[in-house]
Amino acid sequence: MLRLIVIAGTFLIAAIILATAIPAFFNAAWLAAFGTETTGTVISHQARAGGSTKRTPMLYPVVEFSYLGETVRFTEEKGQEGKAGRLAGNVPVYFNADNPATASVSTFIYLWYDPLVRILISSLFFGMGAWMLRSSRSATETSRHVRGSPGTPPTSHP
Repeated sequence: MLRLIVIAGTFLIAAIILATAIPAFFNAAWLAAFGTETTGTVISHQARAGGSTKRTPMLYPVVEFSYLGETVRFTEEKGQEGKAGRLAGNVPVYFNADNPATASVSTFIYLWYDPLVRILISSLFFGMGAWMLRSSRSATETSRHVRGSPGTPPTSHP
């Protein structure tokens, strides 16, 4: 019974991670396919707690671009630990023309890295769950073969 709970928990973890990856992936895919591309400028970095050492802040780029004569400013959802100079100056940006605040820096790291890592991690959990389920079933079948099926009388050989 405990084995089945562990297997179910593994599949549940995989499903939760995949459920968070799918919207991020489709958002990135939509921006890359249908978004408007422009050039933005990193004007600053917003520091937030959450670095690996808890003393080092995560730095989130604040990007500005112009659209239809208006200045649009957004803070990238993906931050980096360390010095603020990693993403600076002019950067390529994809944005939704109907809602320009929905934007992302259009580099691999900022657009694709997060959803792809989540998909990879969920695949590993699905694989572990499948492996545990298969090994559990083969152990059960081996046990039945050795003991015989429950409720089946032993056969006698002449």
